[in-house]
Amino acid sequence: MKRILMLIILIVLFTLNSKAQWVEANNGLYGGYVTRIAISGSNVFAGTPIGIYMSDNKGQSWVDKNTGLTNREIEYIAVQGERIFVGTFGGGVFVSTNNGTNWAQKNVGLTDSVVRVIAFNNSDIYAGTNRGVFLSTDNGNLWVEKNAGLNDISVRSIVIKDNNMFAATNDGVYISTNNGDSWTLKSNGLGQDYIMSLAVNGTTLFAGTSNGLYVSTNNGENWFKKTSGLTAVVINSFAISGNQVFAATDAGVFISNDNGENWVLKKEGIGAKIVFSIAINGDDIYAGSNTGVFYSSDNAANWTAVNKGLSNIFITCFTNIGNSVFAGTSSGIYQSNDNGETWVPKNEGLNNAAITAIISNGTEIYAGTQQYGVFRSTTFGDSWDLTVIGNPNIASLAIRGNIVFVGTYGGGVFSSTDKGDTWIEKNKSLTSKIIFAMGVGGNNIYAGTYMGGIFCSTDDAETWTAISKGLKNNIFNTITTRDNYIYAGTLGNGIFISSNNGTSWNDKNEGLTHFDIRTISALGNNVFAGTYGGGIFLSTDNTDNWVKKNVGLTNLNVNAILISGKNVFAGTNGGVFRADLNNFGIVGVDDTQFTDNVEFNISPNPTADRIQIITNSDYQNAEVQITNSMGMVLFQNIYPYISKNHPIEIDTNLLPSGMYLCTLIKNDLISTRKFVVIK
Repeated sequence: MKRILMLIILIVLFTLNSKAQWVEANNGLYGGYVTRIAISGSNVFAGTPIGIYMSDNKGQSWVDKNTGLTNREIEYIAVQGERIFVGTFGGGVFVSTNNGTNWAQKNVGLTDSVVRVIAFNNSDIYAGTNRGVFLSTDNGNLWVEKNAGLNDISVRSIVIKDNNMFAATNDGVYISTNNGDSWTLKSNGLGQDYIMSLAVNGTTLFAGTSNGLYVSTNNGENWFKKTSGLTAVVINSFAISGNQVFAATDAGVFISNDNGENWVLKKEGIGAKIVFSIAINGDDIYAGSNTGVFYSSDNAANWTAVNKGLSNIFITCFTNIGNSVFAGTSSGIYQSNDNGETWVPKNEGLNNAAITAIISNGTEIYAGTQQYGVFRSTTFGDSWDLTVIGNPNIASLAIRGNIVFVGTYGGGVFSSTDKGDTWIEKNKSLTSKIIFAMGVGGNNIYAGTYMGGIFCSTDDAETWTAISKGLKNNIFNTITTRDNYIYAGTLGNGIFISSNNGTSWNDKNEGLTHFDIRTISALGNNVFAGTYGGGIFLSTDNTDNWVKKNVGLTNLNVNAILISGKNVFAGTNGGVFRADLNNFGIVGVDDTQFTDNVEFNISPNPTADRIQIITNSDYQNAEVQITNSMGMVLFQNIYPYISKNHPIEIDTNLLPSGMYLCTLIKNDLISTRKFVVIK
């Protein structure tokens, strides 16, 4: 009987310990980067940076097909009869003979694992890699190198026309007339542009480059640039349907009916998105883009997004306004009003931008992008306006009061005091102008740089001072502040903490197994750290010790963490995950049982510019703190004497609209009240 009881106890303990800490919260977060589209019968396959998806109903719904794919970063998909071949970035070649239900790796003889293209010539299969061309004559079971004559062996594309095979490399186009046994460079007229893709239609050979389109009608002997109607710069790939040539470009889908002489943009419903791949089956046309898959049944005249179930979005950043959570992604911005149960896109005016940073200030939201600059919304994300800034490549954002600070790739720091209408460069004494991270603590602004350490400004970025004593890394991905603490996450050296405004730093890596820190979020002494490749670590003693917390977290590349109410959200390369803070033994803001051992009230509540703290007793040397919903201390003061007959008045003019917590502390007696600021 004792053994049975012990077994039951062990089972219960195992069940409790194995309970998922994290759950996926991706309903509505559909789309993301689709780098390759291919069709096999009635099935459509979409290749993404996190695996393969398949649709058997013209894109109306998608399911993942990744069993056996030990590397899921898809570069290419090619179909030969019942066999589907996949080229991956780092995993070589995989083959499926059952519509993607299972995959088998086929790399014998393949000396490079980055496979960018797969092409067929009857039963011969060619793979283009970073180390040249490989040939298999037995369905991929064995590969043989075919690089004789290739001066550059980084092969991006292969096409076959009659007995001629063409390969695109970094230094031009090569031709082989003997099944790859030898190669000859054929690049007269191509210039120095990178060749991204090749295609053939009849006697015309097309070369898509990093700087436009070229055609040849004499097997590559001479090339001529074609620009009529083609406003795109980068030509990613082609598709041929009858006499029509489709080009997937960095500015959308273009069609030519005259072998490339003239081009027409087909953007109705798809816009000028970055399109990577096009696949055609009769009247059905599919385009893989930076925001997912689009479908057309009328020769590209109209496009419809078809992404349900295609959960492939990279989450880069979070912010919140009250209970509304905003997620910045590789495909724009999404909002959830129900703790991540559902998400809706908020992209009107965002120009299909990938979001690198997002921050809110009251009802205003600022979004940084890598290409377009800073967007501003004053409509709760319903619409966005582009602001004009001197460097459009944004890495980080911070706000102090009504001043918005922007860290850029290569342009340093900019600030705005008029809600983004104008931006002023603020780089005095900054030795590095790549600003990966920014943070605010009290009156201090912190800038984490690439190869330059951390800088601090005490005058709203007018001047900067290096504060790197004790730091063992010069590349900083994230900076977070709480009370008197500054947390800095590095690329490769873990976490550093300072309790004296950055005068000195200590590394805090006990228990960490991954040291590329992408994000840090703190609630009291509870600190979450998101890593690249290692998932999430939690410290409950203010970074002295770390414990991995990944149960249920199926993507371990964590870019963002947000604590909101009783929940914590993790933004990963595979979407959003959510956990209840109680799962980690942490009491969230919404669950706090406010004690009444120090009696006080707040008036007026809501307020616009000031609050009064009204006590029921007299207190000496009592501390008052005001924190936001993320636990950041915004105000802190010790009052020598608080009288029930003379309320304390605190100026809230610098606080943006939102919910705040006011805490009154007298020795071990603590009481907290909520109040709301409405501007």
